[in-house]
Amino acid sequence: MNFTDRIRRLPLKLLLHRFFSALLCLLLLGAMSIAVDRGVRLSHMIPIVLLISCSLLLQLMDDCKALEQTLSKPGTGPGRPLASRRDLRLDYLRLLAVVGV
Repeated sequence: MNFTDRIRRLPLKLLLHRFFSALLCLLLLGAMSIAVDRGVRLSHMIPIVLLISCSLLLQLMDDCKALEQTLSKPGTGPGRPLASRRDLRLDYLRLLAVVGV
């Protein structure tokens, strides 16, 4: 099974959450870059886009692994939600700390 098939098996709500988070990070970091540079500099935006894209890809890979582990356990099925391994409130707190710096 290739990577795109694994992503298609993920719940839509989880995918939307991941992409919305990535878009929000892109907008915040882009706005900070524009405020500091007083305009759009492509040389500063490319690393931001690459960093956020890699982060999104890594999160989706972790979600695929978690889904496979959940489905491989007896008594679990595709209709059951994924168990959260992380506290998302801490992730948002880290995001605010980065934006504050």
